[in-house]
Amino acid sequence: MTYPKQSTGDAAQQPNGAAGEVSPSPRLPEVEQRVLAFWKADDTFRESIRRREGEAEWVFNDGPPFANGLPHYG
Repeated sequence: MTYPKQSTGDAAQQPNGAAGEVSPSPRLPEVEQRVLAFWKADDTFRESIRRREGEAEWVFNDGPPFANGLPHYG
């Protein structure tokens, strides 16, 4: 399995604002908008579904189980 393809655009188009750099004072709303724009342009969600075609279904439960042993949904 390979990681999703890398963008070859300029650094301003990278999700974190610059290729390989992290700002000590990120503008989080701007970072989020760039990430969402990248995912939309890359069609990340549909690609993730396409890569799973024909594979066994699986479920991810987040968090520890309740005292009764059932998955935690919170």
